[in-house]
Amino acid sequence: MPIKNILIYEPSLKGIEKEEDVIELLKEVKKNIDEIYPTTKPFQKKPLKEVLEIVEKGSYTPPFARYSILDEIDLLRAKNLISEYRRLSEKGCQSCKNLAKACYFNEIFFFCELHEKEQYDNPGKINIDSNYSPRVLQYEETGCNERQAVFRKLEEILAGLV
Repeated sequence: MPIKNILIYEPSLKGIEKEEDVIELLKEVKKNIDEIYPTTKPFQKKPLKEVLEIVEKGSYTPPFARYSILDEIDLLRAKNLISEYRRLSEKGCQSCKNLAKACYFNEIFFFCELHEKEQYDNPGKINIDSNYSPRVLQYEETGCNERQAVFRKLEEILAGLV
């Protein structure tokens, strides 16, 4: 029965602030895993798109053992950063630059700044039944035609690197 060694990958990046951060994260994962295995460099020839697929699985197990010990690299923290990027680039209102929030009556309300700003400038007009405006509820998952994503889709950025 082989011994399994679980390595937890800790990215230097703590959050996604700009599009370039996610590319740097993937490059860092690729470089760091090759540094762990300098003789085989399993990620050396992998394109970033393939590194992304591995990160989104949440772990990587090299196809070989070191000294009869199987390694498993836990990539959950990197996966969470990728998930956050996708949330800010591919979802509906939550990834739109026009999503605004206001605090009324110790509650946070989300509304579309482009279409509903005047309505939410006056706290007396707020419907307290929901923390989301009717427009945000309607387009929460898909986004409306005026949606302006915070970031471009990840595949779009990766395609531009080839």
